[in-house]
Amino acid sequence: MRVGVIDIGSNTIHLLIADSDGAHLTPLADPSRALFLGQDVARYGRISPVRLGKAVAAVAEFADQARRAGAEVVVALATEAVRAAANGEEVLAALRATGVPVERISARREGELAVVGAALDSPLRAPALVADIGGASTQLIWTQGMHPQQLASVPLGSGTLAAGLPGDPPGPVAIAALGGRITPTLQAVLAEFAALPPVHRVVGVGGTIRRLGRLAARAAPPVEPSRASLVEVVEALYRASAEQVGRRLGLDPRRVGTLRVGGVIMLTLLQLLGNPKLRVSAGGIREGAALLLARGVDPTAEGCFSPTPLVASSS
Repeated sequence: MRVGVIDIGSNTIHLLIADSDGAHLTPLADPSRALFLGQDVARYGRISPVRLGKAVAAVAEFADQARRAGAEVVVALATEAVRAAANGEEVLAALRATGVPVERISARREGELAVVGAALDSPLRAPALVADIGGASTQLIWTQGMHPQQLASVPLGSGTLAAGLPGDPPGPVAIAALGGRITPTLQAVLAEFAALPPVHRVVGVGGTIRRLGRLAARAAPPVEPSRASLVEVVEALYRASAEQVGRRLGLDPRRVGTLRVGGVIMLTLLQLLGNPKLRVSAGGIREGAALLLARGVDPTAEGCFSPTPLVASSS
């Protein structure tokens, strides 16, 4: 079955076109548009008309691309930026006016889909923590196999935090302040996970950690970069301006800021967990949604794949 999944994220809007039999996935195309909707929400509490117009155009274009490629089903999933925006209903109405079925999924469902997508290429048999570092929030899901037990969604987004990070490159004071915001937030969440067995690995999903993994391992995910290689990459991101780093790495300079912050989030998480192994998955919520669509399952319906209850954190 050929499907199209549009992920309306807080940093980017992605399209995945893939063939799937419900157990395996063959990606055919994965274009994206960097719109940084979450930065609008962080600054103004709402998504601006200019960015909304660009989002509508991107969704319409991607849906048309998927249909022309032969997708039998096309769905769009909106995440934290649309969840948090004061004009979220207006945004949904404008996106749905394209004729695409757009659903605003919960943080819990986002985490469930991340587990399904990560399981495509990452062993989850032993206790693992799936970490989805998004543009406006980070989802942390304790899971063993396809049995996620607890999820926390925390307001640590690579895009929103990058927008408030002063200096280019940020200096030691700004970096210390960033760590001072990230560390206690993650500590509070991990304290809620303390009754669960310790994790054997962290599985990172999402565009930010995927790019960091590629840079650290010098290969496309799935990869298992060492902590030392990840530290080296993150430190290099802070040594020059975003424009200089972007030119050297072939990146949009706006993405450099999200990589800087995402790297600090991941390194802090690993340190607080006692430095377990990190695996960077090529899967994520788009891949998880595509698999469920091929199984005839609504990817927006919470809890439909897991036989055990998933407890959402209050964080």
